Amino acid sequence: MQAELQTALFQAFDTLNLQRVKTFSVPPVTLCGLGALSACGQEAQSRGLGHLFVMVDSFLHQAGMTAPLARSLAMKGVAMTVWRARRVNRALPMSARRWRNCVRRRATAWWPLVAVRCWTRRKRSPCW
Repeated sequence: MQAELQTALFQAFDTLNLQRVKTFSVPPVTLCGLGALSACGQEAQSRGLGHLFVMVDSFLHQAGMTAPLARSLAMKGVAMTVWRARRVNRALPMSARRWRNCVRRRATAWWPLVAVRCWTRRKRSPCW
């Protein structure tokens, strides 16, 4: 009897949970690595997009890290609106601080030392 009640209860919760689940689509292509930002314009054009809404932390935008994306989109005739988050994502306070320090060329803590060394030698980020 108890097992049947548990099964019925679990089924009821599963039904409730399925009603609350929201679905989203994952893009068919993920651009990552060197040259990813400059490839965004071509990808947006191939999908027929005319305007992109870009969300970025304000310190990354102020450091000019959205400029390659803007150039790439402008070359392909795709408009862009940038929304700069005034607050850094509070879920990642340590990462945000390390990113800010790296943007200011003051790498601290355990941020990947190989990437920081490459960045300081090349005078630009290894990611962009």
